[in-house]
Amino acid sequence: MFLSKLNSKEKDVFCKLANYVACIDGIVEEELESLDLYNTEMGTNYHFKEDVDFSISDLIKELDQSTKEIKKIISFEIIGLANADTNYSQNERKAVDEICLNLEISKDTQKKMEEIVIRLLSTYKETAELLKE
Repeated sequence: MFLSKLNSKEKDVFCKLANYVACIDGIVEEELESLDLYNTEMGTNYHFKEDVDFSISDLIKELDQSTKEIKKIISFEIIGLANADTNYSQNERKAVDEICLNLEISKDTQKKMEEIVIRLLSTYKETAELLKE
């Protein structure tokens, strides 16, 4: 939704984080759809893979010069991905917590983002059902 605001380095970091979160419990169809949409929205051609190996804190250090808004956008979209299959697992929650912590996103802000994501997903589902009627 807001990923077009990221520069090329930020997009690369986001794709790697999204890849990491999508693989935590095994990639599922909803997550694959989200990953494809990210590439489309950002104009990237990142090839998501099931085997990722990097340190989240080291990766996020590449965002040291990024604004707080960019860090919030990345956090928000990662939270959305973790909830894409409507099963926010313990492993996904731990990963999101670690990402938000490293991006210096407060627990209050993270909680608000999670609440918004849940409302958005509910609205998307309701809209899809309405369109099928």
